[in-house]
Amino acid sequence: MNPGDLHRPTRAFFVRAPTAPAGISVRLGCLFPASPLPREIAVDHPVVISLAPSPSTARTRSAPLLEAHLGAVVGAVAGVIGEGIEECRDGGLTPKTKSQSAEFLCELVRLREFMISDFPDFDSLARRRGVEVLCACETPPATAQFLVDSALDLLAKLVRQQAN
Repeated sequence: MNPGDLHRPTRAFFVRAPTAPAGISVRLGCLFPASPLPREIAVDHPVVISLAPSPSTARTRSAPLLEAHLGAVVGAVAGVIGEGIEECRDGGLTPKTKSQSAEFLCELVRLREFMISDFPDFDSLARRRGVEVLCACETPPATAQFLVDSALDLLAKLVRQQAN
């Protein structure tokens, strides 16, 4: 055994192969219930598992493509809401707008269900990315904020209705 072998991770340890000559060991990359090495040589590293961090210390992961997709979906829902407002002024919603709004809202609900465990601040992230997308499409910031707020209010109502 080399002196550097004592500082390897706990998941990799040496087991003497029954057919190998003395002094040769086989490295295994899996965990066994008991280490075959003498206890005074083995080093146990404590494993810290945090199953549910508190919201104040929770850190979200960064996933730029997923966040961009979230912004696009929120922007699509907000855009359909804006289009629906214009159509209502002109006499009523068209079937195309109704079906598009249903499709985009379903996608947003699915995306929320997928992301909520890794992104506990989903609503603020969705709000920020949705406004960014609408502003990139030359929507005035106040209008973008109103439409995104409306989209996320509608999402909250759907989620509440699903829970009941």
